[in-house]
Amino acid sequence: MPRFQYQANFGEGHVMNGAVEAGSEQEAMQILALRGLGNAKIVAAASPAPASPAPAAHSAARRPQQHPTAPGQASGQVRTSPSGQSNSKVISGDPFSAQVQRPNPSTSRISTEAPVQSGMQINTPQSSAKPVYETKRGSNKILRFLFTQLANYTEAGVNPVQAFSQLAGQTSQQQYREPLARAAQLASEGIPFSAVMEMYPDLFPQGTVGMVRAGEQGGYLPEAYREASRIADLARKMNIWAGVTYVNFIATVVFIWPIWMVTRSITHMWSSENAHYNANGLGVLGHSVFKFFIWPFGPLIISSVLIGIYAPRWWLRRSNTQTRHAWALRLWSLKQRAIAESMEVFSWNLSRTSAAGLSPLKCFELSAGAVPNQIIAESLKEARNRNAENITLTSLLTQVPYVSGEMVAMAQTGEMTGQMQEMMLQASQMEAHNFQIQKVASATKLGCWILLVMIVGTGIGAIIMALAYAGILKGLMN
Repeated sequence: MPRFQYQANFGEGHVMNGAVEAGSEQEAMQILALRGLGNAKIVAAASPAPASPAPAAHSAARRPQQHPTAPGQASGQVRTSPSGQSNSKVISGDPFSAQVQRPNPSTSRISTEAPVQSGMQINTPQSSAKPVYETKRGSNKILRFLFTQLANYTEAGVNPVQAFSQLAGQTSQQQYREPLARAAQLASEGIPFSAVMEMYPDLFPQGTVGMVRAGEQGGYLPEAYREASRIADLARKMNIWAGVTYVNFIATVVFIWPIWMVTRSITHMWSSENAHYNANGLGVLGHSVFKFFIWPFGPLIISSVLIGIYAPRWWLRRSNTQTRHAWALRLWSLKQRAIAESMEVFSWNLSRTSAAGLSPLKCFELSAGAVPNQIIAESLKEARNRNAENITLTSLLTQVPYVSGEMVAMAQTGEMTGQMQEMMLQASQMEAHNFQIQKVASATKLGCWILLVMIVGTGIGAIIMALAYAGILKGLMN
């Protein structure tokens, strides 16, 4: 079948070159559209494709076989990570699970062969450092969808190249199409998805990258995808609560200035030096309002609105991520929630990596990378880096201030009995229960903040108006 050379431009200097096999140029464009590369252009005429048999791994990928699995055991014929660990295990469903959609090769003609063939290249800097691409800030809603679908594809044994190509066409946000298309190309070379995610830090949080990496090396990739989907949904809900609190605060601040402006205008109209204008009534009031709007209340209102719009954009920049996470550990309404969530994720990954037979220090390192809060993650990594290779897991945990005494005791029991996986799973369940309690408590506290802001704002407005009308009444009595 002829092969067509194409070029896809993702903007901001990001260009991807490649080749696709198709019967005609029109069919090649249809295949590229299905891969999420609808903006690609055919840049070279068709050339005969090399007649080489498909690799055995890809042939097996077309006919996945499901087997009963134990912890860490793979299901289906899917590509393994560079470490040699399997990437799949069948688990129970998820509340956000979607119906598995397997592309039909007879209709979509998406090739399951390696798309990166001779002459194909990805325009990235040729250096030892990994390239990093600046994009718009990602969406937790989209991440929940992507990871749920990836879990479905992986459990079903769908070829990673085919899965990423399909997702690139399904996503509704343009900034996610480039990394998914890139992941589809690099998957044929054995490059894991976590390496592609690291290239797009604005789209994939650091903890999510660590979660996928742990799943790749620990042999529980479908479960890691589902856990990443769950964490993205929790972040989405938390952002909604924080947004409502912020909007109420800004609305209260902005509302105070017009009240103050009107009351100042009324008192100015009734002042003794303006008594000869009082016969004009509303005209004099309008003149006073306009005067005070020009200065100082107009600039105050406009600046408050602009700050309310642009402050969140600055605060949510990637460069402020550690600052945000540090504040989450300081605020009384969020601290316990952040710690419980991070320790739940950490202990769950410790349980899964322990089942894969990895060394204790490797389990600790992978689990620390999956923690959502970067301050807690750095604390775990520092404890790992300042200790020798022969240190026990219990000794490491005692050096981290965010780890509870109960988790340390469970880890010690696991080392004594050889049941580290079971003990860490129990610790994860304990932290999950604690997290549910803290999540409700955080929502209640944020609700109290919203109510407090509304009450204080209303009280300030009432005080301003009372003082103004007291001045008017005094002038009338005089």
